[in-house]
Amino acid sequence: MVMVPVLQEKITPFLQEKGISFSEFTNIISFPSKITLVAQERRDILTIASQIGNFNQYRKFFEEHTPQESIIFLQEHDKKILQDIEEHSKKYIWILKMLLAGDNYTAEKVIERLQVMICNNPQQKLTEMAIKMENQLDNLHQLCNEFPLEIQNDIVLFQEVLYFREVRLMWINEGCHYSALLLEEIAQRLDLTYEEVIYLLPDEIENGLNNQFKVPQEEIQKRLDKYAMILENNQITLYTGDEVEKHRVKSNVKNFNDVQGYPASQGKVQGIVRLVKDRSELHKVQKGDILVTKLTTPDFVVAMEKAAAIVTDLGGITSHAAIVSRELGVPCIVGTEVATQVFKDGDKVDVDAFTGIVRKIIGED
Repeated sequence: MVMVPVLQEKITPFLQEKGISFSEFTNIISFPSKITLVAQERRDILTIASQIGNFNQYRKFFEEHTPQESIIFLQEHDKKILQDIEEHSKKYIWILKMLLAGDNYTAEKVIERLQVMICNNPQQKLTEMAIKMENQLDNLHQLCNEFPLEIQNDIVLFQEVLYFREVRLMWINEGCHYSALLLEEIAQRLDLTYEEVIYLLPDEIENGLNNQFKVPQEEIQKRLDKYAMILENNQITLYTGDEVEKHRVKSNVKNFNDVQGYPASQGKVQGIVRLVKDRSELHKVQKGDILVTKLTTPDFVVAMEKAAAIVTDLGGITSHAAIVSRELGVPCIVGTEVATQVFKDGDKVDVDAFTGIVRKIIGED
């Protein structure tokens, strides 16, 4: 984001006088001006988890049974909590989606998250969220009072930008969720599945509906496997299959044992790497794992809640990974460029989100 280097240039002389690094400074100011939809949803579901956790019988049943069985249990024992769960899923039905891909946030999926949350003192998590927000504001006000009014205004603007960068993704995903109804109808008319039709270009959809040209099924399957769209000389070309590999930029990182990025949320932990290439691999992440991925999007939040730390190839201090990790209080390093190439599933790593270094721990299984 262009604001970051501009703010850094303005603020550095003042920070040097106070012995504060720019990284420490951004860690203090880098939270949105208003609660984001991700944080709001987390607060709401923790409230439901806290209600369930108040009843030992409910908590034990949730821990030992499937989401479907838990729904039947609540129908018989507590329709109010079931109603809260159903209303929550409807309110945030699009939150697991990224653009046109992803699943609806059903009551069953809400319960899957509740089953994890009720085991981790949800009421304490709610209290910690409130205290953290209060502390962030206190630290910010204390720091800002020491700067000229112009820089204070820049910081306020920076936080507004952070908020809108996060919620714009949510608004886009919500819009895509409702536009899926149109695409489902198009898929039916073209005798395709929804998953297939979203891999068509706009003119291909139009031609198909007008019975002019239909993309061969074989070509659609190639795109489902892998594809690349490259802009060259103001013209976009779509590649599939082996052509994708010909255009892939390769890095020589075979002998690397560490990577350097930007510390977006401070902290230091060790853990086991879970490499997530796309949303279909989110299930791999278990509590305490180190989530390593190219970048995160709103549908990654369920896995991010379980992770002990988050490491990305792409992004900066205003990226989705950075904003959400700070809200969760999880160490995060962004912009490593090659973490997904250096580390593999099962590697044990040390994540130092004070220095921005992720290092493979050699000699330990």
